[in-house]
Amino acid sequence: MGRLLTTAGFAVELFASGEKYLEAVDAGRPQPDCLVLDVHLRGMSGFELRDCLRARGLAVPIVFMTAVEFVRSIGEGWRERISQGQLESSLLLKPFDDHALLDHIGRALSPPGGAPNSGPGAASGAWSP
Repeated sequence: MGRLLTTAGFAVELFASGEKYLEAVDAGRPQPDCLVLDVHLRGMSGFELRDCLRARGLAVPIVFMTAVEFVRSIGEGWRERISQGQLESSLLLKPFDDHALLDHIGRALSPPGGAPNSGPGAASGAWSP
């Protein structure tokens, strides 16, 4: 995934865990334009990482990715909760293709009411395997 995003023109930085990313944030690392996170990270979950960032006053757009099993666990109406901001701006279901990932990132980077911005150089970002 990191190679795909780099090839698409994004500056990509990889972190081994949510905790490692928070260490970088606390050390003053600049905030990326977008995060791509699996819901199930090593250590803390992607949602826990989001909550930690929000507690620090950081509101970076996040594209979550997860397997269908997670969606079943959160129940019916998950699409509506995403659109209402109750989960997150974007939830990408595995397996997905390259175009779907780039589309979700473009939407996460778009200003409200604006056109998606997913072209080369559109953003820097961080990804956690």
